[in-house]
Amino acid sequence: GGVAGSAFPPPRVEGERRDAAEVERLLEGARREVVGMKEKCEMMVEAMAAMQEAARESAREREVVREEAAATLVAAQGVLQAAERERLDTQAAGAAQARWGRQVRVLFY
Repeated sequence: GGVAGSAFPPPRVEGERRDAAEVERLLEGARREVVGMKEKCEMMVEAMAAMQEAARESAREREVVREEAAATLVAAQGVLQAAERERLDTQAAGAAQARWGRQVRVLFY
């Protein structure tokens, strides 16, 4: 032991206590770092989940837009076809009228 009647422990014991305190301090620091890393990882996982959800929503929106575009195209094609039929009908009616006009002229003139 130390000097008789001395309040100080022997230097070796004091050194071991210091080492133990240092190890405890390092462990506490490491523990805090691990907790911090865990929190960061959790935040990253949440952010990735949010990004995936946003991507899914974006894909759904693109699908809706694609469907609307397809429907618009079909409607436009329908309008074009109707216009084409109308043009052909008009031409046919015009041709019939012209024929009828010629026949009338032949009959009456």
